[in-house]
Amino acid sequence: MPKKFRKHLFFDGRYAEKILKEEKTSTIRVGKYSIKKGRSFYIHARGHVLGKAVVTNVKIKHLKELTDEDAKRDGFKNKKELLKALKKHYGKLDKDTPVTIIEFKIQDKFKDEISSADFAYGGYKATEIAKLALTHDLDLSEKEKEILKTLLSTGSIRKTARQIGSLNKRFMIRKILKKVFNTLVKENIITPKIKRYEEDI
Repeated sequence: MPKKFRKHLFFDGRYAEKILKEEKTSTIRVGKYSIKKGRSFYIHARGHVLGKAVVTNVKIKHLKELTDEDAKRDGFKNKKELLKALKKHYGKLDKDTPVTIIEFKIQDKFKDEISSADFAYGGYKATEIAKLALTHDLDLSEKEKEILKTLLSTGSIRKTARQIGSLNKRFMIRKILKKVFNTLVKENIITPKIKRYEEDI
């Protein structure tokens, strides 16, 4: 079954400049992804959102079918250099391993540095969202309130997750913050600092 393609693609920091200079116009991901041409997504690298891009083409191949042209679009000199990078990212790969080539074009380069963590909440820090939620006494369960209080105390999602159980709890914390953020926006308590984000709420 093909993997679901999400609205955000994360890249190793070393590729950031090549993406911004449009020297890297594709990404090759191991596995089969379900994605359509024309789909927009956000590009993340170095812990920041670099901008917004649109999918211009999608191909599914086997590792052995990759070419030097595929490598060059991905910002590499040749297929050999590309395969070396893929193996470094994914570990040992079989020649028949399926890969998805996602070609893209930058639509918008963000001038201001927006942290990937803050981008999820319209440019607000997680602690700011937690404080606003508790200050405005939103309709939250006691468990959600306790988690937000813990977040204010620890100052980070990671530390909060460890305190309430394990790092696996990060997803649950982010889900609560996203719910709270959307409520704060809906009730006109806050306005997203990032105008571009408003289109995706």
